[in-house]
Amino acid sequence: MALIFKQIPSLKRWVTCTTRPPREGEVDGVQYFFKTPEEFKQMIDNNELVEHNEFAGNFYGTPKAFAKEMLEAGENIITAIDVHGAENVKKEFPQANLIFIEPPSLDELRNRLLKRGTESPEYIEKRLAIVKSELDKKPLFDVIFCNDDLKKCCEQITSYIKQFLD
Repeated sequence: MALIFKQIPSLKRWVTCTTRPPREGEVDGVQYFFKTPEEFKQMIDNNELVEHNEFAGNFYGTPKAFAKEMLEAGENIITAIDVHGAENVKKEFPQANLIFIEPPSLDELRNRLLKRGTESPEYIEKRLAIVKSELDKKPLFDVIFCNDDLKKCCEQITSYIKQFLD
């Protein structure tokens, strides 16, 4: 998303929450709001999340208040969430445009995750199984882009987003 933000500096990130530990260099409130499982459960109980889901043993959620504040201030926001989350965001914010970014193949995705070196082989296999099921949900999205070439994919996404900003 960094390339997209470079091309559209007015675009703001809709920061989501997670219970997974921060990776090296990640900052609370920038990449994610990092929460303990107890804090996350409290957010669920207080109906503070548009959506929430478990993904490979960690919880992820999208805070309502953050988006509402940004939208009321006239900001255009973007976030990266799973298919389940996107469906719920569309229900809560019908004006949302959903973009599906698919990998060129599951083998290529596996290679990219292995090369990153930040997740265990077990986590990668869980993630790939989830991705397989998510690929069936592509028709729910407004547009689909293949991430076979990062620069090209970002250019396509940027072009798509800009049509709503002009």
